[in-house]
Amino acid sequence: MVGHEIDEIVDGNIVQKDGFEVPLHRRTLRCMGVTTDSVYYLTITGDSNIPVFNNGDIAFVDNTQTKVGFGQYYAISLHGDTVGARQIVVRKLTSIGDKITIVHDNKQYPDITVDAENVFVVGRVVGCLKIM
Repeated sequence: MVGHEIDEIVDGNIVQKDGFEVPLHRRTLRCMGVTTDSVYYLTITGDSNIPVFNNGDIAFVDNTQTKVGFGQYYAISLHGDTVGARQIVVRKLTSIGDKITIVHDNKQYPDITVDAENVFVVGRVVGCLKIM
């Protein structure tokens, strides 16, 4: 999964530093309660979150929302490493005490419970662009 910082919005497109454009209007971001300063987008790869997220979907992540809530989706890096050191994945998380359960929507993959210190939360998924 590759993360891209959203730098600016031009004519209804979100533009990333290397010029890759995703069609999305500024109004849509406001409806999600986020600004371009706090949103990144990630391309979903794999099938571990089917049917919620499919391979190729684009998840929008607010990096100011890192406190784990019950059953919400987050971009995470495992083993407590910072972004860039490990692959970033999108997973549903549940937090109980000092443990976090990583939930896979596709039941072919087992759920995993780990120590919270081994999960670096990049941010909460606030929207998704479905690729058909």
